[in-house]
Amino acid sequence: PADQRTRTGLGVPAGTIAYLPPEYLGSGGREDAGVDAYALGVILYEMLTGAPPFAGAADDPAGMLYAVLSEEPVPPAEVNPDVPAALSELALAMIAREPARRPADPAAIRAWLDRIESAASEAPCRDI
Repeated sequence: PADQRTRTGLGVPAGTIAYLPPEYLGSGGREDAGVDAYALGVILYEMLTGAPPFAGAADDPAGMLYAVLSEEPVPPAEVNPDVPAALSELALAMIAREPARRPADPAAIRAWLDRIESAASEAPCRDI
């Protein structure tokens, strides 16, 4: 199965490459809050688009590793035009290659989501 092909192997930090941030892959597996924020960002991206970032490289572990380490993901709002810009920005921030560009901790992610919810509740309703 594809999932078997994209898991890390012997001598590489454990996990599924698509969910591991670049600094984790390059550090030999040192964990911190940024690892969880990144993985949650990948899940958010999948929820918004139906596929993980770098889905085109999913069948090739080396290709996936290269993509995570060096490519920029397509913004969710470009993949799915129904995604609000603010939610697309949050997903991209959470999977930013540079840890300093990601929300610092779960409280920062929650604050961002609260701002999105607040703005959505103030926006006029539209027919779907």
